[in-house]
Amino acid sequence: MKVTPVEIRQQQFPLRLRGCDPTAVDLFLDQVAGRLEELVKENTQLWEALAKKDQEIQSIRLQEKDWKNALLAVQQTSDDLIKRAQQQAQVLVAEAERTAHQLLIEAENTHQAISHDVQLLKHQKRQLINGIHTLLCQHLALLNVQEGQDERRHSYNISGDVAVPSMALQTTANVGDRAAARDNDCGQRGSQENAHRLQAAHLVEEFEGAR
Repeated sequence: MKVTPVEIRQQQFPLRLRGCDPTAVDLFLDQVAGRLEELVKENTQLWEALAKKDQEIQSIRLQEKDWKNALLAVQQTSDDLIKRAQQQAQVLVAEAERTAHQLLIEAENTHQAISHDVQLLKHQKRQLINGIHTLLCQHLALLNVQEGQDERRHSYNISGDVAVPSMALQTTANVGDRAAARDNDCGQRGSQENAHRLQAAHLVEEFEGAR
């Protein structure tokens, strides 16, 4: 039986000579008491459920706070890692730039040193070629001078041999043999000198071309 406050206020009790019917009053009071007990139990259960829900909400809020703190810590750690990575990247880039700059300087210095060495070698090559050319020219001049001296000596020897045709007939053969031997020797020497002279002249032409 459900009883509302309005029904309680509007409840009418039958009248008796001696007043209200005690039985009806007691029955109604029992009904009201039973209903109140039910309401008290329901209210108690509701309060207990509400308290349980409050505890669950508090637990959820604590968990949410923990999760938020964990997320903040993760975010802070992530930000720190990113900042460190950026700093390390900047350091590495700066170091790489310094290394590249140093390598460029060293390469430029090496290039200049090699260029200087090449120029020095070219200069030494020119000096060597000029020295060899000078020696070859001097050698060729000496060969020419020696050739002239040999020609004059040969002419003088021929004149000396021709100047003694009035000597005794027994020496004619010896003179002829000596002249033939001298001519042969002069011819061989002349051939060698000509070969040397031609070789020297050829070398001079080659060095002239190299210069």
